[in-house]
Amino acid sequence: MERIDNWLGRYLITRGWTTERTFYSKRSFLRDTVALRPDLAPPSRPDRPER
Repeated sequence: MERIDNWLGRYLITRGWTTERTFYSKRSFLRDTVALRPDLAPPSRPDRPER
């Protein structure tokens, strides 16, 4: 996981994103991403209720 984190940090820096680390949860990131791109959401499953 640390290797991925380091790679992503370098990737974002080269594209002008901030170098500051924040506490933005993975769940929040996924929720915001799907809100912007609903086509990325997994198909709903009738056997699992929505939360």
